[in-house]
Amino acid sequence: MTQFGSFAILLPAKHHRTGVPISQAFLRSRHARLPLVTRKLFSGYVAILAVVLLLVPAIGSAQSFDTLRIATYNILNYPGSTSAVRNPEFRKVIHTLSPDVLVVQELVSAAGQNEFLSSVLNAYTPNLYAAAPFNDGPDTDNGLFYKPARCEFLGATYLSTPLRDIAEYVVRPVNSTTSLRIYSVHLKASTGTTNEQARLQEVTILRNRLDSLPSGTPFLILGDFNIYSSAEPAFQLLTSTGTNAAGQAFDPLNLSGSWGSNPAFAPYHTQSPRVRSFGGGSTGGMDDRFDMILTSSTMAGRIVPSSYIAYGNDGNHYNDSINRLPNAAVPDSVANALHAASDHIPVAAKFVFERNVVPIQLAYFNGSLNARADSIVLRWGTVSETNNFGFYVQKRTSTIEQWWTIEHSFVPGHGTTLEPQHYRFAEPNIPPAATLFYRLQQLDLDGTAHFTEGIAVNTVSSVSITQPTTAFLSQNYPNPSNAQTVIEFRVASSDAVSLTVFDMLGREVRRLFDGDAAAGTTYRVKFDASDLAGGVYFYRFVSAQHGSATRRLVYLK
Repeated sequence: MTQFGSFAILLPAKHHRTGVPISQAFLRSRHARLPLVTRKLFSGYVAILAVVLLLVPAIGSAQSFDTLRIATYNILNYPGSTSAVRNPEFRKVIHTLSPDVLVVQELVSAAGQNEFLSSVLNAYTPNLYAAAPFNDGPDTDNGLFYKPARCEFLGATYLSTPLRDIAEYVVRPVNSTTSLRIYSVHLKASTGTTNEQARLQEVTILRNRLDSLPSGTPFLILGDFNIYSSAEPAFQLLTSTGTNAAGQAFDPLNLSGSWGSNPAFAPYHTQSPRVRSFGGGSTGGMDDRFDMILTSSTMAGRIVPSSYIAYGNDGNHYNDSINRLPNAAVPDSVANALHAASDHIPVAAKFVFERNVVPIQLAYFNGSLNARADSIVLRWGTVSETNNFGFYVQKRTSTIEQWWTIEHSFVPGHGTTLEPQHYRFAEPNIPPAATLFYRLQQLDLDGTAHFTEGIAVNTVSSVSITQPTTAFLSQNYPNPSNAQTVIEFRVASSDAVSLTVFDMLGREVRRLFDGDAAAGTTYRVKFDASDLAGGVYFYRFVSAQHGSATRRLVYLK
């Protein structure tokens, strides 16, 4: 890649707890002609960087990067009865903070989510933000908003706890192959052993989920933790090695001690920006660090350290209102808006992601027995391809972990194309094994190999894709589609089920199924989008006993 203008360099420093490189992007002027040495010191991170800048074209390839600002904000029982008054204040906060991804807590309804999207986030620039489909769980709910120009929403799952659901959102920055899981929490409030144990119970459910993820999975945990100290059992469970270090979370600020009512932690407090009571919520001034962002070990290597902020907190408002002047962190109008909008302030941080040229964008990959039950048919499709030479099919069994390439399995690709492509491969004479696993080895024109995630095909029931033990929701097929597409689901025990399609703004456009589903039966539901505009949609499966899941589909018109 040849660059004549400003450029970005990613330089590693070390996280003082994890030892993981910390990514930092440094922009330099296009007029720089002389060698430049920059020294940056930040809270124990020391990087001495020698960079030679010349006004000549770069030769060969260079890695480039994107930075996403991700924020969390408890928006206080929104919309309530005061949203018309609070919306102008929220607009000031969000407009100046300008997050690429915003996760909120204390949404009350789908109507509230739609109002926040239209009257706050998109008030100045229509369609700047989109929303994940709303999940109506017990008590108040989480919500995810994102800029489609900066980030892609891939799906959502919800973890049930005794109080409130914990949301698992999966997003991916544009121009990147990295999928990021974002967990939004709103844990039990108040002091005392009983409440601490309630938070521990909620966090145990989350930690079990994190420990089940493949090692190296990037994730963030953010939201309103209601935790008062780093010694609290819930925080210790999240940040300890535990039984699986892959699920361990890290505090980017590494703040150890009792945070609540402690002036030593004044710059990091997030509640309350008020000392007087109005419009509901907590008072008492800035004296608790309830809201935070924790990272996985891999995301600790992507954070820009100086970007982690409790937005609007200059450290000089301990036990005081955030809008007592002067406020050195934000303009006076924003300080007043933070004071009026909610009883929490946002927390935000920037994360760096490599820009990748994706060889293929895989739309679907599934497999099933043929009608005679003597061979397995694999089908997959791509949204676009770049220098794609073709595919080999690999497989393994449940007893042999090693993948091997099936003889004569090569399927030619389509080089470089922006048109959707569909592929098929049949393996005859299947061995007597209950479950077989398949994956694709994709080859670039230069011989570089890439591998898809594996799927499982049950040779008895013909169910494709690795199944949860309780419920199954397929990727729609075909995807993308230009007319009808099919979605499959199944539950392990009879249950009330709904399957709903939403648009990019989180609005329901079609209810495909709403009724009782019989145990073990595979339901195949057709979705005809011919009366809808082309674009990206999401379909959401909700089961009373088995939880919920969301997937993405593309309709080409």
